[in-house]
Amino acid sequence: MTGMPLGSQSRLNESEFASNGTMADDSVTEDLGWDHTDFAGRNTDGDEDALSNEQSTPVLAQTLMAETEGTTTGAPLATTDASGQKTKVAQLVNTAAEKSFMIACAIFFGLQALALILGWSKYNYAPLRAKQLPLLTISFIASVFWMLGTLQSNHVLVARGVYQRCILFGVWFALMGIHVMLLCFAFRMIRLYRAYVAPKLTSLFYLRLFAFTLMLPIVAAVGTVVGSKSIAFQPAADGSSQCVAQTGWKAGTDVVIVIELLFLATLSWSLRRMQHAYQKRRETIIGSAVVSVTLILNMFM
Repeated sequence: MTGMPLGSQSRLNESEFASNGTMADDSVTEDLGWDHTDFAGRNTDGDEDALSNEQSTPVLAQTLMAETEGTTTGAPLATTDASGQKTKVAQLVNTAAEKSFMIACAIFFGLQALALILGWSKYNYAPLRAKQLPLLTISFIASVFWMLGTLQSNHVLVARGVYQRCILFGVWFALMGIHVMLLCFAFRMIRLYRAYVAPKLTSLFYLRLFAFTLMLPIVAAVGTVVGSKSIAFQPAADGSSQCVAQTGWKAGTDVVIVIELLFLATLSWSLRRMQHAYQKRRETIIGSAVVSVTLILNMFM
């Protein structure tokens, strides 16, 4: 056999094996290198996805929190809307009631004014002259002032500017108006007392009457000097404002009102034995009772 020696053939096999092994290693290395690069790329993409997920997580959390807050705050918002609607309805009801009350007052005072006009047109008629139309007219004007002052001081009439002065309407219009009405009834009783009980009154009686006449005007003058520190408009719960007085001022006026009521009750009691002109006495007592109730209500307004 004219071939290679056995030793050289074995060395050739070894070199082929070595070369084949090297080629195999290179191919494996290349394959592993490509796979490693691909896995590295995939790992890098995975890291970027994870990072983006981590960055987007707070945003999603904030969105979920916002939605959660929206759902949780939905009920208070609905409650607020409902309470606002109830407040509006209450304001509308109050406004309607105030308008109805003002219309009723206008009709009532209008009828009184018409009766006075008719009475003055027939003043020479003896029964009408016995009704003391001058005192009735003064009492009517005082009642109008009292009503206007009460409505404005309780913010039923919404007048601006100088009409927002609580001293003007809460004291001089409302308080003095009812005081003048009380004086008119007191003088009416005094005239009846002089005509049917005691024609001659003592000087002590006139002194008491003089003190009674000046009592409430003095209190009103003190309130004017004190000014807005004691009496001023303050906001109310429904959004309006009312004329509110401090405790000391309110207590002083209440004491004066109680004294006036006692004085009026004394005059009424002094006419208890008057047999003549019973109708006049009954009318006077009814009128004084109305004024007394009004004064008592004024103590709590």
